[in-house]
Amino acid sequence: MIGTRYAPFAAVSGAMLLLVIVAPSKATPTASAFPYMGPSGGPAASGAASTLQPGQTPGATGTAAPGATVQGSTGTGATGPGGGARAVAGGLAPGDTSHCVNGRQFGELATAPPCTPHFVGNNGGATWTGVTGDSIKVIYYREKDNPAVAAIEQGAGLYSNPTDQQNFIVAANKFINGRYELYGRKLSIEFYQGNCSPAPPDPACYRQDVDTLVSAKHPFAVIYDNNTNSPDFFDELSKLQTINWGGWHFADSFDAQHRPWHWDVYTSGDYQAVETGEYWCNRLAGKPARFAGDAALKTMTRKVAIVVPNYPTTMESAAHLQSIINNCAPNSAEIVAYSSDTSTATAQATNDVAKERQDGVTSLLWFSDPIAPVYGTNAESSQGYHPEEVLVGSGLLDYDVLAQLYSPDEWKHAFGPSDIQDQQLFSRTDAAIVWHAAGQSGDPYSSANLPWSYFASVAYMLNQTGPTLNPGTFERAAFAGPWPDFWMLNHDASHPWLKWGPNPSAVGAYAGISDEREVYWDPGATSPANGKQGAYKTLNGSARFRIGQWPHGEPDLPPGV
Repeated sequence: MIGTRYAPFAAVSGAMLLLVIVAPSKATPTASAFPYMGPSGGPAASGAASTLQPGQTPGATGTAAPGATVQGSTGTGATGPGGGARAVAGGLAPGDTSHCVNGRQFGELATAPPCTPHFVGNNGGATWTGVTGDSIKVIYYREKDNPAVAAIEQGAGLYSNPTDQQNFIVAANKFINGRYELYGRKLSIEFYQGNCSPAPPDPACYRQDVDTLVSAKHPFAVIYDNNTNSPDFFDELSKLQTINWGGWHFADSFDAQHRPWHWDVYTSGDYQAVETGEYWCNRLAGKPARFAGDAALKTMTRKVAIVVPNYPTTMESAAHLQSIINNCAPNSAEIVAYSSDTSTATAQATNDVAKERQDGVTSLLWFSDPIAPVYGTNAESSQGYHPEEVLVGSGLLDYDVLAQLYSPDEWKHAFGPSDIQDQQLFSRTDAAIVWHAAGQSGDPYSSANLPWSYFASVAYMLNQTGPTLNPGTFERAAFAGPWPDFWMLNHDASHPWLKWGPNPSAVGAYAGISDEREVYWDPGATSPANGKQGAYKTLNGSARFRIGQWPHGEPDLPPGV
């Protein structure tokens, strides 16, 4: 099965997301002090990245600059020179909560942060690189197009035009600055066109792009919403002490060794391994592969091949999943790794499928990027091989529009965990709501929910951080929450559960999505995402499961899956 580091494809409605190649970084400080705490509980050494493990006490709260007036967090008024409460622009007094809706900061989105009293006072000014008294600079990085990948995206209606991305960023800035509490600052998300193609990735190019970007822009944070499994882009940003978001499903060791710099919206590789391993062991292990398409495979006890891109960040997580499965069903799981080279994709897929057949594999677990199954399922069809196609849940393979690209003869046997939420009409998704609320007509481009999930996550954390903004206070706010959990209580299947910070499973502290639904592929269903044929159907009444919650017994799939 062949994949590559593809550009961001899917409209993920919503919420709002290793082994290191180099040692924890040291760099010249980009601010005059490090007001977050190091491993000993004292100030971190100049230029040193923190290496605390998830679950330890996160960075210090930070303190306001000398003479700062920190108001609004308790509902009390700021005081002017005369000591009395003073009104502010727009008629909002310090501590005002009249903007809040049902206990949340605003009403348009279910993912809004808790009600936060209006802040007035001295926020400390330039508390970190990219932060001033009135602004917070965040860069949205776009990679250089790969022609083959762009053609696939365009065919699926998922290509993200740079102009459309920039227009959406304008709307996102307007929405965030009008609704989130940013303590006297405005968020400035800026578009940045990079020079590096992710297909295949060029580590030296990524590092050079980062060096140029940071030198020119001096951002507080950089977002790259791509399934870039090569860690160089994010490692270089961490070296330069710049908060960075992206690189889907990295192993937790990468995040811990790059604390507090690297974050993501999507499930961490280790969390994904634990949750999917539990799913496999509870529901599928040790039983005949009765959902396969071949009569011979249906009678065989399941043997699984975990399909994964050959990068340290992903191989470590795949090995974690393999160990969980082999622990509950000995010698039943192997790993099939593929290279990120589109020029050899068909040949590699042909060879991989031949090996899977020879090894007696009944089921595939797709721990891959979303284009790998295009090559893999075509190779399966050409060799008359019809195994169970089981989702790990990651990589947006569980998004209708992408799954419509896979061989229908093979994917009709697809089922398993899914990270993302039940699909809905695009005009009802969060990105479209943001676009309309910012005064725009029509809908944004079809993949706008992907960057919005990152923008919303960053804005939520900024809302919770308080006026003194630096990497330590940002981390502390992220770990402290509270994170939106009310839709779980209200059974809102259109949003996954997002949580950053330590949890009982000891995985996923720096990644957001922390639960899954169970789905199967219905080739005859119409997708609400794009109105075309082929859609995932959610089982169990659209319930979502966290680690420790998967039921026992095989999934209740309809005949023919």
